[in-house]
Amino acid sequence: MLSIGFPLKREKRRPTPPIAALFVLLPTHQGTLRMTFPQLDFVTYTIGCLSERLGLSQPDVYDRLQQSGILSGYIIPAYPVLHTFSGEYLTDDIVDYMKEKGVLQ
Repeated sequence: MLSIGFPLKREKRRPTPPIAALFVLLPTHQGTLRMTFPQLDFVTYTIGCLSERLGLSQPDVYDRLQQSGILSGYIIPAYPVLHTFSGEYLTDDIVDYMKEKGVLQ
């Protein structure tokens, strides 16, 4: 039997923002860093590459980058450019910068 009626009223949903629009808050010694999930993924990748190259643990590399200001002053702000580099070039660039800042000998 066919019935005719009004369509059910649908609830309006708030659109889900793309993952890149969501932010992560990372507490640091200097305050809180705000970054997107792609930036967080990039930072994690960069720390892994540096750890492998330098033969240091990942927490040690993170601490050095964070305490020297390289993480919040260079890697995160320069993400739009840095994420286009190859892993090898990126690692070379950041190792050189760590040496300039006195983080490495």
